[in-house]
Formats: sequence, C-alpha cells, structure tokens
Amino acid sequence: MPSWLVSVIFYGFILIWTFIFIFRFREHITPMTGMMCAMTTGMIAGFGGGTVIAALLPLHFLLSAVASALLGLIAGAAVGAYFGLVAFLDGALSGMMAGMMGAMLVAMLPSTQWEQTIFFGMVAGGLFHFVQSLMLQGQIREERLSNAGWAAKSPAFMLFATASLIFAYTSAENVYAIHQPNHDHHHDGYEASPPHNGIELNITASDFAFSPNTLKLKAGTPYLITFYNNGSVEHDFAVSALDIHIHAMPGESVQSSVTIAEPGVYRVKCTLPGHEEAGMFGTITVTDE
Repeated sequence: MPSWLVSVIFYGFILIWTFIFIFRFREHITPMTGMMCAMTTGMIAGFGGGTVIAALLPLHFLLSAVASALLGLIAGAAVGAYFGLVAFLDGALSGMMAGMMGAMLVAMLPSTQWEQTIFFGMVAGGLFHFVQSLMLQGQIREERLSNAGWAAKSPAFMLFATASLIFAYTSAENVYAIHQPNHDHHHDGYEASPPHNGIELNITASDFAFSPNTLKLKAGTPYLITFYNNGSVEHDFAVSALDIHIHAMPGESVQSSVTIAEPGVYRVKCTLPGHEEAGMFGTITVTDE
C-alpha cells in the first residue's frame, strides 16, 4: 500500500470519528468545547492534508495550497456549525490557515524530506486528536457513553487506531518522487554543448536569492554556467523563454554550456514552488555588442 493512501486513511479516520461523535452527542457538548474541537479538527485536517496534497502535486503549488486550505476550512467549519457562528468561523479560519501552512512547508523542503515531514504531521495530528477525544468524552455522562459503541467511549481505541496507522505508514511504500528536471534541453534560442567550452559564469543560489541576479551577455557567444546551490533546499536556474533549466540539490554544483542566439531581456527564476515569490528571480540581458 502506498504511503499517501495510508496517510489519507489516517486523516479520514480522525475526521469520520470526530464528525460522528459530535453529531451524536452535540447536545451535551458545551459551546466552548465545541469551538475548540472545530479549531483542532480544522488544523489537523488542513495541515496534515496540506502536507500530503503538496507532496502529491509538487509542480502545482497554487493548486495544492488552495485544495489544502479548502480541506481545512470545510473540516473546521463542519464541526463548528453545530455550535454557532463563532465556532463556525474559528474552525473555518483555523483550518484554512493550517492548510496553507502545510502545503507551504512541503513546498519549501527538499523532496527527500517530504516523507519524514508527513510522518511527523501524522504523529502531531494523532496526539492532538487523542487529547481532543479525551476532552469530548469527558463532556458526556458515563451512563450515556455506556450505551455507545466501544469506539466512542474508549480512549484506548483511539490511541491504538492512530498508532497502528502511523506504524503502517512507516512500513508503506514511499511514492513521493524526487523531482530533478533534466539539465539538457534544446530550443531555438539556446544550444546545449559540452560543459568545457565558453566564457565562465558563476551563479550562486541561496535561500532565497541568486547572486548575481542580473547578467549581461553577448548574443552568439558560448558561456559555461556553473550553478552553485549554497542553500539548504534544492534550487534551479531557469529561463523559460530559452528553455534553460539547471537544477542542483543542496551543496551541489552543476555546469551547463549555453549559447543564446537572440538579443533581448529574459527573466530568470527558480521554478520550485514558492521560491520565485520568495525572491529567487532576476534578468539576463543579451545584446549584439
């Protein structure tokens, strides 16, 4: 079973248990407890779902962020709706913010750390939900809980179920691919050649900037670009108009020879989700002189 499916089952189980319990005993839960449960449920669903969605859609950061925010918003609002407008809004806003944070966290980390990040999110979500289940069960009189099923009245059930799913996740197949774009592309404006020809250009990537971030090159002249990644996460150096794409993992340096045929001003950016918005962009000006 793939690891993403285990994590979906984990969060789905938490949400289903919470919805059923609150629906059944909503008349016996105080508004304050209900509001706290709405916020907690929204944050668990949003943050946890955000890490999984962002890892499954690494090339679509905006889509994953919106989907994660909606997931957290709906989960928190659905619980809060039983307890009034304030609980509804608090649950929705908490879930929305947590969803965006979960997606952004995965987008900012190298793909080699995605599985570990999702695992720690599941552990935190399981602990929060266990505390929440104790709080909810404490609101209900013992004689009412005695008529409910074992899953509703036993804290041990929740602890065992969540721990079992977390253990299953550690044994599941890791399907979160490490995306490393191909360095060698061909386009009318850009010609790839062996990395020992051309005028040397050194470009350094940090978290989150290029140095230098502006270059002035001569059309038709071969250049040897050495791209250093001094950051703590993976970065790339991309010029979409010329189909230039140089990718490097943390601590890695990559060389690529290029010759730009057409004069013009071209935008440079890091295509990793969120990196351009954080400041990783620049320009290449190509002239005939």
